[in-house]
Amino acid sequence: GIGGGCDRGYFMVKVELASSVFSTSWGVMASLWSPQGLWELGFPRKTEKEAWADLRFSPTAAPESQAEDMAELAWEALAAQLQTYFQGFPVIFDVPLDWRGYTPFREKALRYVASVPYGCVCSYGEVSRAIGVPQGARAVGGAMHANRIPIVVPCHRVVASGGKLGGFGGGLELKEALLFLERNIDN
Repeated sequence: GIGGGCDRGYFMVKVELASSVFSTSWGVMASLWSPQGLWELGFPRKTEKEAWADLRFSPTAAPESQAEDMAELAWEALAAQLQTYFQGFPVIFDVPLDWRGYTPFREKALRYVASVPYGCVCSYGEVSRAIGVPQGARAVGGAMHANRIPIVVPCHRVVASGGKLGGFGGGLELKEALLFLERNIDN
């Protein structure tokens, strides 16, 4: 498949993508894998059809491809880690991630957010200052919107100044539920 255009904050990049779908206690989730790692993850949804509809990209890999090998190797670990997370336990997601296709700024912002600890939140402005772009809070919001790997790259932990939720691709109700889940854990 070809990555989305500039309006989505991606470089045009040709990527072979394999798919997997799995169930968690919060719903069905679809994922796409490149030979380098997890390319995209959907939100938990009620049905498999809704889970696939979440994805911005489509599977393109041939059988027995490197992308299929990566998906086969890693999807069960991701599913188990997500299941543990949705049961209310802190998880360090350790499946390989494919960062290709983002603009340099968005990749930097998303990599920073990937390091935000479980149960913590930070503001868009804090992220922009941490990555060396003090006036970049709005651009950080764009980077969070472009995140293809929600929950694993926890953009739900980024909130507006003053503690307001800000936006979230999975909907504010899901963002609030994820933050509530993480706040009610004895770490």
